[in-house]
Amino acid sequence: MTIAEVITPEIIGQGQLLPSGTIVPPATPEAAVESLRHLADGINAGEWATAAVIYAITERGTPGPRSVDKSTDLLTITELADKKIRGLKSRDAIIRYRGIWQLAIDTGLAAESQMGVPCVLPTKDSWSEAADAYKAASKAVRTDELRAIEAAAMTGAKTKPHIDLSDAVTWLRGIEAGTVDLLITDPPYVTDVVDLPAFVNEWVPAALATLKSSGRAFIFTGAYPIEIHTYLTALLAVEDVTVANLMAWHYPDTLGPDPAYDYKTTWQAIHHIRGIDATPLRSDVLTEKTTIQKFNMNSKILGGRRHEWQKPDALAERLIVHATQPGDLVIDPFNGTGTFALAANRLGRVARGCEMSEEMLAISAERGCDVHTD
Repeated sequence: MTIAEVITPEIIGQGQLLPSGTIVPPATPEAAVESLRHLADGINAGEWATAAVIYAITERGTPGPRSVDKSTDLLTITELADKKIRGLKSRDAIIRYRGIWQLAIDTGLAAESQMGVPCVLPTKDSWSEAADAYKAASKAVRTDELRAIEAAAMTGAKTKPHIDLSDAVTWLRGIEAGTVDLLITDPPYVTDVVDLPAFVNEWVPAALATLKSSGRAFIFTGAYPIEIHTYLTALLAVEDVTVANLMAWHYPDTLGPDPAYDYKTTWQAIHHIRGIDATPLRSDVLTEKTTIQKFNMNSKILGGRRHEWQKPDALAERLIVHATQPGDLVIDPFNGTGTFALAANRLGRVARGCEMSEEMLAISAERGCDVHTD
């Protein structure tokens, strides 16, 4: 990749793009935000110009809210996302632009951009190569982080998932409304419940009430038509959430006997629900973001399979990574053997859950959960 080529002169908001292939990021965050709005509206589609402005006006390493005593004029990533600029409404999108510009700095393709100071833009045709390099580097970093998190969990350096002996509804009503980032759970199936509508209509509203407006839920159920119908009826009746997808966990490695009259079921339903302020899924891998999640029934499970319908670790981790960030609160009111709670814990999330079966609680404790029976 080579540095800078001549770019047609153009005024972008109050940020001037100069003929020499440089841009002058506006002198204030407010003016820079207007510049970014113009960039998003197509006055200039230069990705490098967007990255330069974002890098100039945002604080390094500050994705969260501004602290009370902060005196800098720079914006945090969250503050910029709150401006609702097209294409920059999520923190992940802004972090990506910052990251690509930082990669350009590290490789000598660009220099640090500052408000009111001209900076050289790389060539337009180098953007795709830089974006691909950033994606590869980010994936490697995420892999290293996951390994470090898992190592810490195995050595007891992290807090264990907190699991209570309780029925789901009582436990859920004890959680403050609007405090949970992700509900991920695998409740009893229609074959194990006497009155499915009563069961679903009691626990589902209580569970969704705990979610933040930016939260999500993944509810696993059987693929029986009556079970799917009952859950969809209950979910669609809940206000302020979107029933986004009816997904499927497809397990092609478990066929069993040859069916005579009906087709063999090789999937379970995953009801995906999101809050009205949910941010984009945290993945750049298109093949991961499909409604068919294909994982063999006998996929790797840490410590071995302890229950017939225990979910694969990789499936649990994928959904948790897509929906949350490290430090987020993840709950499972039907904890079972602890698969979801342990996956969340390995990924650096705060995991809580409950379970009525003392047998399942014993397995959860054996697998690494902090079980409370008092």
